[in-house]
Amino acid sequence: MQKKIIIAMTGLSVLFAGVASAEQQRPKMAPAAMMQHLDANKDGKISKKEFMQGAKQREAKKGDRSKGKHEGGKRPNMNPEKMFARLDQNKDGVVTKGELAHMAEAHKKSRK
Repeated sequence: MQKKIIIAMTGLSVLFAGVASAEQQRPKMAPAAMMQHLDANKDGKISKKEFMQGAKQREAKKGDRSKGKHEGGKRPNMNPEKMFARLDQNKDGVVTKGELAHMAEAHKKSRK
């Protein structure tokens, strides 16, 4: 379980690195920044559709910079579908700020 948490949070930090603005000076994985960036309709939850759209935008923005780093140009374990499934801890189809915070805390503890 902890390995899945580490993979999910690492994937999120890579996928959405730099989401927080310079003024906020938040860590790249800050749950509030991720929520603000991904919650398109501002209902306090990230739907799978919103998450996938954010992942798609991030990949488009990244362009060819990841090519050659890994086979096929993609990082292992960075599948947005799997990342969403790991983040949606209660399997209700949405990711809440609480779920993001829980994963961030678990990731933080695992790095100590």
